[in-house]
Amino acid sequence: GALDLVDESATGFLVPPRDVNAYADAIERLARDATMRRSFGDAGHAKMQAYVWDRINQAVLDAYLDVMAER
Repeated sequence: GALDLVDESATGFLVPPRDVNAYADAIERLARDATMRRSFGDAGHAKMQAYVWDRINQAVLDAYLDVMAER
């Protein structure tokens, strides 16, 4: 979920669920600050590099195999 994907004030903002004002404030901050948008985008892109589907799927498969081996 978002808590695992967003690094507060580095790749984005985390706001309380259903807090429309907090969402609006975060959007406004990004809309007004091109440097922040670029920085968040670059940091998000760098973080995304760790989320390669083959690697993620292999980790899940390995976990299942470990559980099966213990039974």
